[in-house]
Amino acid sequence: MGEKEYPNASARFRDLMKKDEIIVMPGCYDPLSAQLIEKAGFPATFMTGGGVSRSYCFPDVGLLTMTEMVTTLRNIVSAVTIPVIADADTGYGNAINVMRAVREFEATRAAGIFIEDQETPKKCGKYPGIQLLPLKDMVNKIKGALKARLDPNFLLIARVMQTRLEGVDGMIARGKAYAEAGADVVMVRGMKTAEEHEQVAGIFGVPVMLTFPQLQTPNLDLSIIPGIQTVQDLEKMGFKAVIFASVPQRAAMKGMMEVLACLKRDGSTEGCRDLMVTFRDREELIGLGDIQELEQELVDKK
Repeated sequence: MGEKEYPNASARFRDLMKKDEIIVMPGCYDPLSAQLIEKAGFPATFMTGGGVSRSYCFPDVGLLTMTEMVTTLRNIVSAVTIPVIADADTGYGNAINVMRAVREFEATRAAGIFIEDQETPKKCGKYPGIQLLPLKDMVNKIKGALKARLDPNFLLIARVMQTRLEGVDGMIARGKAYAEAGADVVMVRGMKTAEEHEQVAGIFGVPVMLTFPQLQTPNLDLSIIPGIQTVQDLEKMGFKAVIFASVPQRAAMKGMMEVLACLKRDGSTEGCRDLMVTFRDREELIGLGDIQELEQELVDKK
């Protein structure tokens, strides 16, 4: 039997959530990173707002416009066949702004978006100074988003941003309210122990997504939470999806920095060839062979 066909990426992602396996989504920030994620065998990817912002050389503090994010998303979705979940930050304003954002993001053919419950402009969850949105305002954003979407399969994911501001009990109260308002998925972050993760994994009545849990140190480094070593640990707890938002971009940044340092030091890249893909591998990854076959078939050689 062939692969099951789906009407769109949203339906495909919903089917993924019905399976026993947890959905692992590395974060993409441009079409190439998304395509590499697909070629690595991941069933879906996540367009990270922080990653896109940093690719423009801005920190993750809400400086990019909705237009810039939607344009990037459209190019990413066009480059892959796997579902793409998109970061829509705070929805770019109030509930009415969220309605416009939903229409724009849905038109890219992404599988869904998440919006988060902090004041605009948003900040990365690891930055200080986050201000949470009043609960009723976030509920109204969710209601507005549901009114605006055209395809009921298009996923609306409500992200609860902080536990340190309201504690785990506050996070649970918010997540339940968002699920009751109609969010398809609740996304959580910031729990500090394996016990806290087990507490929230199945408590909202809808699938739960999270960023891979790590503890933040004062210098912004991250360390593993005892009892949670791999995604399989999260799968056993009942989580349906986990994102690794910044991993591909951080790896790319380190690789480029090392090669450039080698070139600057040695005046040659001979000593750092093992840090780069070969010319042939690069062209194979981006599909040069397919284009050449089409040229042979369709381009008139005079």
